[in-house]
Amino acid sequence: MWNIINFDSFPYSMRSIFVAITLEGWINMTYNYADSNSPWLSAIFFILLVIFGSFFALNLVLAEVMESFYSSQAEDLAKDMAKKADTKVEEEKLQKKEQESI
Repeated sequence: MWNIINFDSFPYSMRSIFVAITLEGWINMTYNYADSNSPWLSAIFFILLVIFGSFFALNLVLAEVMESFYSSQAEDLAKDMAKKADTKVEEEKLQKKEQESI
């Protein structure tokens, strides 16, 4: 893998962990680290990383993004409804004024 994914420095480590939790090539990383270190330790580490990182933490982040999207949609809907209510009240006032003038 051209020595791109490794744990030699903090930025490389974060990138390697990101690759693993996005489930892109984590099996190859597991095999590479199993060849260089203890196979059991490598398998346990990457399986736990995938379970907690991908299935738990990544879904929490996605849930927060969806929640903020839905709340912004609700705010926009409330603003639109308030504008419609204001225009309806103004139209009723204009109609009353027209009726009074007649």
